[in-house]
Amino acid sequence: MSDWSTRLAQRIKALGWKLPEAAKRCDVDYHSLKKYVKGGVEQPRGDTLAKLARGTGINLQWLRDGTGPEYSRIPVVGYASGGEEWLPADDVSESAGLSTVDFDFSAADPIAIRVRGMSMAPVYRAGDVLICSRKRGIDRADILRRDCVVRTTDGRCYIKQVLPGENDSTFRLRSYDPHYADIDGVNLDWAAPVLWIRRDH
Repeated sequence: MSDWSTRLAQRIKALGWKLPEAAKRCDVDYHSLKKYVKGGVEQPRGDTLAKLARGTGINLQWLRDGTGPEYSRIPVVGYASGGEEWLPADDVSESAGLSTVDFDFSAADPIAIRVRGMSMAPVYRAGDVLICSRKRGIDRADILRRDCVVRTTDGRCYIKQVLPGENDSTFRLRSYDPHYADIDGVNLDWAAPVLWIRRDH
């Protein structure tokens, strides 16, 4: 079996799809797909590889030759509105999500938060997707005075500017909306700085 066929078969299995469903989602012929995953075709014709990559949510370059970041989609793990807590969709540690966002993002452990409402304006708008990476952890030098998606040690989740706390182990969380007071003396479970904003509007 060729390497690209192995990668394709493993990805379809990981998605939990049967071949008929995978063929439909990728817009390819079912009988051809059976040959692909069995390694019966050295290289598909035309734009078939691109369809397979797009349909399964992996990068074309990775599918073709195993280089570059594997995924072209990252999970949307919750919604945010103003200074309120962001609402998790599921246990983000397992990369569960409400949906996915197409994005070429090579950093480890990426997550996305979609903004709802206008209470985070003018910095963030309704519909914005905030791309973050938990790989950065809670290194104080990396997160201080930056916008971060955070989860506190007592399970609260926010998007806030992270400021120094009263001592080296705590933080102050600040909202852009002046109606929300700072939250002082916070201990963080993890913090993911906002690296990119995807804005399609």
